[in-house]
Amino acid sequence: MRSLRLLTCGAPLISALACTDATSSPITPANDVSSVAENGVVNLTGKIVYTTGTIHIYNLATNTDANLGVSGVNPKFSPDGTLITYQGSGIRVMDSNGTNGRLLNATGGVPSFNPAGTVIAYNDNGIWKINVDGTGRTQLTSDGGYWPAWSADGTQIAYGAIAGKLQQLFIMNADGSNRHQALASGNITDVVWQPSSRILFAISNGNYELYSYDPAISSSLTRLTTSKDSDFEPSWSPDGSQISWTNGTSGRTSGIWTMNSDGTNKQGPVIAKGRQGSWGR
Repeated sequence: MRSLRLLTCGAPLISALACTDATSSPITPANDVSSVAENGVVNLTGKIVYTTGTIHIYNLATNTDANLGVSGVNPKFSPDGTLITYQGSGIRVMDSNGTNGRLLNATGGVPSFNPAGTVIAYNDNGIWKINVDGTGRTQLTSDGGYWPAWSADGTQIAYGAIAGKLQQLFIMNADGSNRHQALASGNITDVVWQPSSRILFAISNGNYELYSYDPAISSSLTRLTTSKDSDFEPSWSPDGSQISWTNGTSGRTSGIWTMNSDGTNKQGPVIAKGRQGSWGR
């Protein structure tokens, strides 16, 4: 398997790197990943849930790894760190120690919690939401959208959907109303929003590089990485001061890295060969 990226460009097990390519306006980037020494990890706290095909939790403070023994991809911590939602033949949720797993819906992918940890948004030929107890399944869009991500106050959801020939950034209210395109750019992937006011995503510039964007400030698009390999699958730290992300899919620097929210102080790989990290408490 070349990539763990699921439900990208409308088909499972296809990497976003194979999607239609486009360029975006040049923006001054932060330091190149290749210039940063490996394993220069300092002052990191919390845990990152990630996948190798099997879900793991890496403790950043103790540098220890726990294999939960659960097959799945696209894992996400709940905001309080007590639950993990993930994609495994549908939308699932379990306690953060890997126990008490349950299936919420038999189809769908790339789930994410709302700030209260009570509702999960996911994509399934559009954006849906469902309560963590499996009730209240509601379709929000029928536009083939992907990567739903909640705002910090839970009132909005950002996601990617086709506009023209490219995946673009859209925002809607949490009930599906007021859907609108929030940004015109190159092809995007891997949308993440809470707990920050800025939305994280990758844009194709020949390869994928990470950007942040505050939808309240139209001029705020900021490039965070520039690398010979693609940078994608971002996650905010719980306090919004740092970002984890995946660099490349093979080679010496591949795995999950960390950096400050402005793109400085890149460190890694913190988790060699790890994918789809979600930073929790």
